Amino acid sequence: MKSEIKHGHFNSIWYSSFISISLIVISFYLINYFYTEDFASFDSISLIFYTAIPGSLVAISIWAIKFHQIQRIPKKSLIFLSASFVCWFLAEQIWMLYEYVLDINPFPSIADVFYNVAPILMFVSLIIFLKPLKNKITKKNTTIATCCSLLLLIPTVLIIYSENISLGQLELFLVLMYPIADALLIIPIIITSVFLIQTKKNPFWGMILLGAIILIAADTWYVFLEINGEYVDNHIVDMLWLLSYIVWSFSLIRSIYNSKKWSNGEIDFKKYEKSESQSLTRYGIISFLIIINFTVITVLISINYLIPFQDDATFLEFFSVFLVGVMIIFSALIILINKSMQNRLNKQDFELENISKEFIKSEKLSAIGELSSRMAHDMRNPLTVIRIALENMKEQYGTNETQEMSFKKIERSIDRIAHQIEDVLGFVKGQTPILRSEKFLEIVNESLDSIVIPEKITIITPKNDVEIICDKKQFLVLINNLLLNGIQAIKDSGVIEITCEKKNDVTKIQVIDSGIGISEKNIENIFEPLFTTKLTGTGLGLAGVKSIMEGHNGVISVTSPPTTFTITLPNNPKIKKTIKN
Repeated sequence: MKSEIKHGHFNSIWYSSFISISLIVISFYLINYFYTEDFASFDSISLIFYTAIPGSLVAISIWAIKFHQIQRIPKKSLIFLSASFVCWFLAEQIWMLYEYVLDINPFPSIADVFYNVAPILMFVSLIIFLKPLKNKITKKNTTIATCCSLLLLIPTVLIIYSENISLGQLELFLVLMYPIADALLIIPIIITSVFLIQTKKNPFWGMILLGAIILIAADTWYVFLEINGEYVDNHIVDMLWLLSYIVWSFSLIRSIYNSKKWSNGEIDFKKYEKSESQSLTRYGIISFLIIINFTVITVLISINYLIPFQDDATFLEFFSVFLVGVMIIFSALIILINKSMQNRLNKQDFELENISKEFIKSEKLSAIGELSSRMAHDMRNPLTVIRIALENMKEQYGTNETQEMSFKKIERSIDRIAHQIEDVLGFVKGQTPILRSEKFLEIVNESLDSIVIPEKITIITPKNDVEIICDKKQFLVLINNLLLNGIQAIKDSGVIEITCEKKNDVTKIQVIDSGIGISEKNIENIFEPLFTTKLTGTGLGLAGVKSIMEGHNGVISVTSPPTTFTITLPNNPKIKKTIKN
């Protein structure tokens, strides 16, 4: 319990911190962009952001490496992932050194090398993670991922190449490596995303991939801003890079915490994965789709900036229209498929859970039934001996009033034990009913003759008699159970009323008692095997009643207060074995 409370506190702090820091960064850059004319006025705050956030990411990632296993992530994969974070951190610090300390803007520089190496290292990390799963990755997923990568790569490379053709070979290579590295990273991102959604495993990678997609969108936007000469320090695109670092940092923090809890045995990892993957399944595809569309829109806006500067913009205009069409069709198909798959998965999960519960219950009842049947047979013989001996004692020695009361107590005890034995045997056997046309009042009277009714309890029998199609022996057990249930529910004095009404296709029978009633909590489970609220009950009486009614193709229900058992019996039941009078 303490562990759950502690875990709940961590979740609250984690979510609130993640949202708060993200909102602070977003607010800063939006205010800076829309409400100030001088970007430089926020330079000092931006420097703090770009030192503290990537620096924290590196520290957390290095801390994570010391754990033997974080959410079943291969250690090599985690090392390459951390190396990519280190490269981004170094690139940011070198760039700030050039920009704000040395006041130079060299190209190419060592910062460009780190910027290009970082996504490649993340690519290697994802490949290592996917390697053991290669048999589960379909060619279809790989083809889709490659097509999406080329869709972003080709127009970006063509535009960058045409705008920077005058550069030297090294400079041109480094410029082109930005979109190439990002496009290369997109392939394992899409494959991993599809795998995570399909298998509902390893939610850690969900946030890592989200951060990577945000970063790729920022890189693409930045390239087009540079081509048009519109990028300035503290632009909104800087916000996207910081958000990707924040997402990665918090994903690592959550993973380290849960891994520590898991290793200490304080958290059920399967339950954790299930809860996390449910959120991933519910929101993952839609979020992924939104991010992909955002990336495409960013590309379209960037292309739109270039069109006025191109002599022949026909290709760009055609490609923009084509990209919009593909985006709309792709999004619509994904939403429809996701909804259909989600409904089907939910239905299958529900059915599987019910089948598992029924299987476990049947196995348990089978074992209990076998043991109970053996015990019931062993107990029945001694009870018969006791009953006969009691009758002989009464006839041989006679009885006075005090002795008669004692004998009645013994008889009631024998009846109670015999009734419980019949409950067990009736439930375990579950025999197919042999149907005859029977008079209901005869069954009621026989039942009343077979049980001991306290003097202060009045039984009201039906005023009218009807014929029902039933197995008389089974129906006697059914009425006995309902009457005894009513008698046990009445503490002192009370009334049990039996009613019977024949309609067109069914006969409706009710047994109503004036007892204490059944609580709302218990009424849902009252027909479940082994469920009882009585100290001396077996929990099989009403379960047997329900089983008998199901064998007759009938229905039994209960309401309270007053406790009313309602039997709906078909007048023409379709049972395999039927005997007519």
